[in-house]
Amino acid sequence: MVSSTELRKKKAGEAESGGKREISDLGAEPKTTSFLVRLARVWHLGEGRALIDEIVFSIIDSLRDDSQGKKSFSLACKSFHSIESRHRKTLKPLRTDLLSRTLQRYPFISRLDLNYCPRIEDDMLSIMSTTYKSTLLSIDLSRSRFFTNRGLSSLVMNCSALVEIDLSNGTELMDSTAAAITEAKNLEKLWLARCKLILDIGVGCIAVGCKKLKLICLKWCLRISDLVMG
Repeated sequence: MVSSTELRKKKAGEAESGGKREISDLGAEPKTTSFLVRLARVWHLGEGRALIDEIVFSIIDSLRDDSQGKKSFSLACKSFHSIESRHRKTLKPLRTDLLSRTLQRYPFISRLDLNYCPRIEDDMLSIMSTTYKSTLLSIDLSRSRFFTNRGLSSLVMNCSALVEIDLSNGTELMDSTAAAITEAKNLEKLWLARCKLILDIGVGCIAVGCKKLKLICLKWCLRISDLVMG
C-alpha cells in the first residue's frame, strides 16, 4: 500500500510539473504565424516586393467569387488594401452617392457595371473619363439615367480603348447620342435595346464612324426600318 505521505508528495510533484508546463506554454512564441501577416511584414521591408505582389495577386484571383473574402483581405493591412485596389479590374458599385470615392479607390478598372447606380449625370461621366482614360474597355449604363450627349461624348473621346458600351433602356436617347458614339473608334459591341427615339440616320452614323463594330443590338428600337436592319 502507498502511504498518505507518498500520495501527498506525488500530488505535489504533479502540481509542480503542471505549473511549469503552464508557465512554459504562456511564455512560448507561437509556432505558426498567419501567412498573410508574414507576407505583409516582408512587403513592408521591401524584400522581393515584386514577387510578393504576384503571390498576393494570385490570392486575390482565388477570391474572385468571394466578395466577403476580398473585403477581409483588403482590410488585413494598408499594404493589402493598396494592392487589392490596384489589382481590381471589374467594378460594380452598389451606391451612386459613394461612386466618386469608389472610383478614386480603384484607378485601374477595365470593366464598369453601373446597374445599381440609376442616377449618373454628365459630371460623373466626365470623372470616369479622366480616371479610366487608358484602362476602361467596357461600361454598362443600361440602368442609368440623367446623362446627356455631352457626358457620353466626353466618355468615349477620352476613353479611347472602349470596346463595349451598353446604353439599353435609354428611352430618351436620340440620334444626337448616336453621333456622340461615333467618337468611340475602337468600339466592337454596342447595345441600344429599347432606345425608341433613335432613327435610321443615327444607326447609319454609328455604322460609318465605328469601323470596328461587330455587334449592335437594336431590339425594340421601333423607329428603325428594315432597310437599316438589312
